[in-house]
Amino acid sequence: MRFIFVIFLLFITKGYGAAGDVDTLDTEIQPSLHVAFNDVVVTATRTQLPVWRSPVPVSLIGGADLERRGGVTIADALERSEPLILRRYGAGAALTTMSIRGVAADQTVILLNGIRINSPQNGLVDLSTIPVSGIERIEIARGGASSLYGNHAMGGVVNIITRSAGYDRPVVDLQAGGGSYGLRRMNVQSRINSSTIDLSFGLGRDQSDGDFTYLDTFNNDKPIQRENADYVQSFATIDGHARIDGETTVRLFARYSQADRGLPGPYFGQQADDRQEDEHLHSGIVISRIIADDVLLEFRPFLIYSDIFYISPEWNFESRSINRQYGATFDVNARLTADLLVTFGGELSDATVDADDLTGDVERVNTVAYLSGDWTLPSIGNIQTNVFPSIRYDRFSNNHDEGDRRLYEELTWKIGATVQPFEYERFLVRGSIGRNFKAPGLNDMYWVPGGNEELSPERSLSYDAGVRFIFPFVNDLSFDAGIFSIRTDDRIIWLPDDETQIWSPVNLRKVHADGFEFDLRWRPDVLPVRIGASYTYQYVRQFLTDEETGLEETKQLPYVPHHLVTGEIGYDIGELRLSVFPRYNSNRYADEENEQTLDRYFMVDIRSDYTVHLGTLSAVIGFDVRNVFDKEYHVIQNYPMPGRNYEVNVRLRY
Repeated sequence: MRFIFVIFLLFITKGYGAAGDVDTLDTEIQPSLHVAFNDVVVTATRTQLPVWRSPVPVSLIGGADLERRGGVTIADALERSEPLILRRYGAGAALTTMSIRGVAADQTVILLNGIRINSPQNGLVDLSTIPVSGIERIEIARGGASSLYGNHAMGGVVNIITRSAGYDRPVVDLQAGGGSYGLRRMNVQSRINSSTIDLSFGLGRDQSDGDFTYLDTFNNDKPIQRENADYVQSFATIDGHARIDGETTVRLFARYSQADRGLPGPYFGQQADDRQEDEHLHSGIVISRIIADDVLLEFRPFLIYSDIFYISPEWNFESRSINRQYGATFDVNARLTADLLVTFGGELSDATVDADDLTGDVERVNTVAYLSGDWTLPSIGNIQTNVFPSIRYDRFSNNHDEGDRRLYEELTWKIGATVQPFEYERFLVRGSIGRNFKAPGLNDMYWVPGGNEELSPERSLSYDAGVRFIFPFVNDLSFDAGIFSIRTDDRIIWLPDDETQIWSPVNLRKVHADGFEFDLRWRPDVLPVRIGASYTYQYVRQFLTDEETGLEETKQLPYVPHHLVTGEIGYDIGELRLSVFPRYNSNRYADEENEQTLDRYFMVDIRSDYTVHLGTLSAVIGFDVRNVFDKEYHVIQNYPMPGRNYEVNVRLRY
């Protein structure tokens, strides 16, 4: 730990010793590098940084990528061509969570314009409730990042960035479509602009009967129809960008969704008639101001709200859960010298949960301070090195009863580095090491019955190393490959009491995740094709104690495949775009004892669209086929998924 503070002291000393020699805040992009590495991202270090210089692997899904992938929600966009584990508890608008590098879904941070939207109650984000409408890009940074993003950031960070300025004229988009299982979709977007203000509004509605056919394994594989899987989902979005003066800009954003969906549940020979009604609001403002030469301040107040109402007619049971989060974050980016960029910031947030299943109203206050840097070391020969240290302090206060304050305090750190060891500038070595954590969720602590108020945070140490390379003799062919390791202690699990059989969470498990990642991209200038492929090998095991022998043994974590392959093959000619999205998941275990197995599956989706221009009006006709080979598969055991299905849509833009 002393080493880290020494590094920061050197940064500050070096910076103020040459305060008169300042440069731009924006990191310059090496013009000779491949376009895939020229893209600028902010998630990996909380500052603008070309993908090429990032100390961790970063995936960028731009606006054109989102259009090619289709779909309505963030879950639809991430499912195609990203090496992530998406856990879909059914089709359509069913609950969908995600994880990176095989860790749990509540160990992955989801951000909206840099603001965390993970639920304080259970740490999850249902990606099926976030519309893709109005999204400019999605950045995915793999690896532990608690020193920058705090709680939950043990496996990685997904930052959803909404559209801001850049409209050259007013635009109106109208999109309508339909498809299998009674699918009906409608989306309207309007964008207006002036010399100082850009505004975008969106309304959408997505609904389906969800009555696909699958095989009843409890009745000799007899075809049966999925019941109570219908849904109606509505979205509203707003994004604004205002230039106040030459130094100040203001962005506002809001995402609202409302859904009424059936919950047929896992199939064991019958289907449930449970229902769920959802309301979700994610909103915030980003105020950016240049306060001095090469010093930028960003201030982000936010409000996040969710209301989930669950009904089980069969059991005459109802449950409601209301989550509210509000607060503000700030960042200050200061380039102290041409070689040193320092970022510091803080956050104050308040989360309250009013849930029928918890012991009264619960409040959690989080206070944060962090410091990070980007330091270009003096070159030694042809070796160019950048160091990215960061450190963060989190303080949590759970206010449950009057005068009752349970405190958690966490100090996390990370050091990343990139090295270009040769004169050949298109080869780079990257690596990082850091300490991360996840605080117990409010469900873990205050659930009735069984909550455990004495839980400790989960903690991990993560390692990451790899190389980036651009082939010298094959135009625009690049890859990023590396290994990773995550060592987690005090993993929280729920276990039944031997006497009462009441389930309760305890800090019990060790979980180790080791793996290898490979990402290949090729977009040749001379051919109208796109080729991308990602492969992940992950061995994610938890350590269990055998009840009979008392010996410790390792078991693969449920629903985590050893092998995960995704890709995209695209062909563009004129106004025609064609994309093929293959993906492969190897066998997965469905239980902790590794006795029940879900079969591997290979899926292929195909999407195409054709654009017709009629003056200022353009029409885009799209055709989308999912599960082309009509595979029978399960993502989660006993939750059937649909076979081959299609969608046809038309978008008019004026």
